[in-house]
Amino acid sequence: MAKPGDDLEKIVELIERSISPSSVIRQNVLLPVLNSPTGRTRQCDVVIESGPEFRCNVTIVEVQDRNSQVNIATFNDWLTKLDDVGANSLICISRKEFPESVKEVARFQGNRVLLINLKEETPETLPLNFLSLYVAYENVSITGIDALSCCVEKGSVDLALLDSQIMHSNEKIWSTDKVSNMSIVELLSPLIKELHYDAKGIVKDVASFTFQNDRRLVLYCNMNGEYIRVGLNVVVQYAYDNHLLPMTVSSYEQIDHGVLAWVFEIDHETSHGKIKTKVPVIKHGDNAYEMLDVINSTDFNSQVTIRSLEQKPVV
Repeated sequence: MAKPGDDLEKIVELIERSISPSSVIRQNVLLPVLNSPTGRTRQCDVVIESGPEFRCNVTIVEVQDRNSQVNIATFNDWLTKLDDVGANSLICISRKEFPESVKEVARFQGNRVLLINLKEETPETLPLNFLSLYVAYENVSITGIDALSCCVEKGSVDLALLDSQIMHSNEKIWSTDKVSNMSIVELLSPLIKELHYDAKGIVKDVASFTFQNDRRLVLYCNMNGEYIRVGLNVVVQYAYDNHLLPMTVSSYEQIDHGVLAWVFEIDHETSHGKIKTKVPVIKHGDNAYEMLDVINSTDFNSQVTIRSLEQKPVV
C-alpha cells in the first residue's frame, strides 16, 4: 500500500540517480539494525549504495512531505537510524525550511549529514530561459441517459433484440464507418466537445442528439457481426472537463550548495477526482532542461498530458 510521501520519495530517487548514475538506488527499504539480537530492521525512504561492494558507501535518505518543519526530535531519530543501520551518510529532505536547531546539529556532522529543502519558487527567482509546464486534461463522461430510441428499416432486424443491446451503454456496438466499433460515450464525446469548443474548467449539462439517414450523423449498429443502418435519438446528461493548468515549480536545493533540480507539481480537482502529477527536471547542458519522468498519482485513470509552452496560454 502506498504511504504519504511515496511520490516525493520517487522524485528523490530519480533526482539522486541523475546525480549519481552509477549508484544503486532503492526506495522504501528495510535495513537491518547492526547490534540487534532479534533481527530488528529500520525503514529507510531511499537508500543509495555507491562504489564497489568491498568499499560500498551507503547513504540513507529521509523525506518529510508535509507542511510542517522537521523538528529536532524527528531529526535525532534519523541520526539514530543512521548509526543503527551503519550507513555512511544521511540526506534529509523537507518541504519546509529546517529550523536552526536542526541546522546546528547537522553542521557538527560535517558531510555526514546533508539538508535539502524543496522550496516553491516564483517566476522571478527562476533562470531566464527556464521552461514552463502545463497539464492538459480533457474528458467527457455520460452521467445519465434520459431518453433513448432507435429505429431501423422494417424487417431488417429484430427491434426487441436491438433494444436489449442498447440498454448496455458501455458496449461497443455503434459505428460510423462500418470498420471500428465504439460505445455510446465514445460516439457522443466529439459531438459534446463541439458544443463547448472554447469552454474551460467543468461543464455539466443535458443535450440531445439525433442520427438519421438524411443527416451527416450516419450511424450503424453491429448486430452479430453485421452492420445495420440505424436512426438514433438520445438525450444525455454529461460532464465535460477541459483543463489547461500551470504547474507550480519547487527547487530541490541543498543547503550551502544551491539548486540541484526542480520539481513541477499539480493538484487540481476535476469532475472525476483530483489530478495529482509531479515532474522532476534537471539542467541538461548550458541552455536546456530534461524531464526525468512523469509521476502520476491521480484518483482515477486519467489521460493527463504534460506540455511545455513557449507563451503563456489563456486559461
